[in-house]
Amino acid sequence: MGEPAVKQENKFYNPFNFVELSDKVFEPTWSDQISHDIPFSDSTSGIIDIGFKSVSPIMVKESKLANFQNINGKYFIPATSIKGMIRNVLEILSLSKITTLTKNDRYSVRDLSAFNKDYTIKQNLNKIKPGLLMQIRGNYALIECETYERLDYKDIGKIVKNPDVAHRIKNAGSVREKYKLIKENPFYYKYKDDDSAWIIVMTGKMFNKKKEYGFKLPEIISPITLEEDTIRDFLFIYEKETSSKTWEYWKKKINSFNDVPTIREITNDMLVAPVFYYKEAGKIKHLGLTFLYREPFENSIYDLIPDAHKNFSKMDLSEAIFGRTGNENHKGRVQFSHAFFTKTNEMDKTQIVLGSPKPTFFPFYLVQNLKDKYSTFSDHNAKINGWKRYLIHKDTFNQDVAHLSPNVKTVIKPLGSDSEFTCKIRFHNLRKTELGALLSAITFHGNHDKFYHLIGMAKPLGYGKLKISELKLSTNQPENMVDFMVLFEQLIVNNLFEGNFSKWADSVKSLFNFALERNDGISIRYPKAFDEFKYIKQNNLDLSDFSPAPAGHSISSLSD
Repeated sequence: MGEPAVKQENKFYNPFNFVELSDKVFEPTWSDQISHDIPFSDSTSGIIDIGFKSVSPIMVKESKLANFQNINGKYFIPATSIKGMIRNVLEILSLSKITTLTKNDRYSVRDLSAFNKDYTIKQNLNKIKPGLLMQIRGNYALIECETYERLDYKDIGKIVKNPDVAHRIKNAGSVREKYKLIKENPFYYKYKDDDSAWIIVMTGKMFNKKKEYGFKLPEIISPITLEEDTIRDFLFIYEKETSSKTWEYWKKKINSFNDVPTIREITNDMLVAPVFYYKEAGKIKHLGLTFLYREPFENSIYDLIPDAHKNFSKMDLSEAIFGRTGNENHKGRVQFSHAFFTKTNEMDKTQIVLGSPKPTFFPFYLVQNLKDKYSTFSDHNAKINGWKRYLIHKDTFNQDVAHLSPNVKTVIKPLGSDSEFTCKIRFHNLRKTELGALLSAITFHGNHDKFYHLIGMAKPLGYGKLKISELKLSTNQPENMVDFMVLFEQLIVNNLFEGNFSKWADSVKSLFNFALERNDGISIRYPKAFDEFKYIKQNNLDLSDFSPAPAGHSISSLSD
């Protein structure tokens, strides 16, 4: 780690970094004894009152509006946001499972560059076939089309008997607009050859695009039911990873037939979605909405986390305190209130851009050892970088957005620095060590005067920086806050680090390094697409080249 290995005038730190995952996970031995009715022998119940002060502008957006979250004009931060902020710190400090990444989401790649070996479609272009996606009794299935042809825009104009529409289709901004221009009637027949049915297939707007497609429908409809993992990958890519407007359009068109439809039913209306697919050993391996579609990586995020984080037979400390959902629901023993503002400093509306490197940008999201080659999501020995945390700006990062498209801008109306709000945390039947863990997460193990929490939108731009201004513990136990945190510290150190405090401190030091305000004068921003992303890969750089050197700020033992 050290100074960024880019040109002097472009030195910067990436806004986010990672706290490395531990190969160990702490699983409390008492998790199967947790009850809301039967108290532990060292049970504690009570309330924690917290006052926060914003040290930078803060924005918690109300739905899609620019307004700050409010009830009848009274600003507040939802309880779930405060809970998530505190829980993440507790997860790291207590060596809990990285539960936020345990979904089996499989990200995708579309990269035609010579050095990229993950995008196998480019070596198998002759195996990419046309098809139609449909549903039968709620289950996705695929009709294999016989062949496809390329259609230029004049061809489409002739097919729909409206030559004037060709230029308008070529320049249309979306698939929805294109099909609206042909009145959503894409089926045609090639009488000069035979009476087979075809469908005009148009994809989204691309630079210098010259042609669309025509798919030839089969004479007999024999749908192939898609396997669960195949359709799950497809839906994740187009609904979550890319938020595809094209898929949003087609999804509404797909009809769920009660039985296998006839050609007449298929061509009577737009009840299917055209796709391209790759078939291997008789199985449809993956599919997409364009010829060069996004291909799922070999591994999901779940595949690349340490085995200890995949063990769900026992709860970790975070789950024991905050609750657990899944096959065995467990209700948490802490409840957060909404945090209403007691002092506000209203600001004018402003426009920001929130783009960031996607998780598929493996130089940043995966642990790299560049003596050999980049690790990617297709490498079975790859490992994710860990818990994602944002760096703390000294000031907000001002963007020049005037020249950018309105489509990439987000309008916000934040509250300014020196705004204040309060929150209550009610806890019931926590063990003393559990209360210590909660207090340690709130205070950065007794150091809330040095370190900052972050909340809300635009954290990469320096928004959402918080300091704790007030903290009061009311409980049925006589100990003070430090006493409880000492018990938590000893619990983790003795059970996972053989009584060696420095080993625990080393394992979580990045958390504290990233929670410290940066005063080194180096700007904090994302790489600028497309050139800087390309530069990073061409020069074998990784996240360490865009990360601050360890500041030496860690935690001290509270038991000394």
